[in-house]
Amino acid sequence: MKTLKQCLLIGMNLGLLAVVLSPLAGTTGQWVTLGLGLAFSGALFLLYRRVSRLERGQKHAN
Repeated sequence: MKTLKQCLLIGMNLGLLAVVLSPLAGTTGQWVTLGLGLAFSGALFLLYRRVSRLERGQKHAN
């Protein structure tokens, strides 16, 4: 699970990097990149929280 969580964190950081660099994409591309980067980071964050909860539940079960 630790490797999965690390991959999710890397993905979230890449999504946020796209948000930070979105002004370089021009006017229309800026909003598309901004929206996609935020959606991607948000989805990975929710997945990260779910994995963390599952991991915590497994620790309490043992």
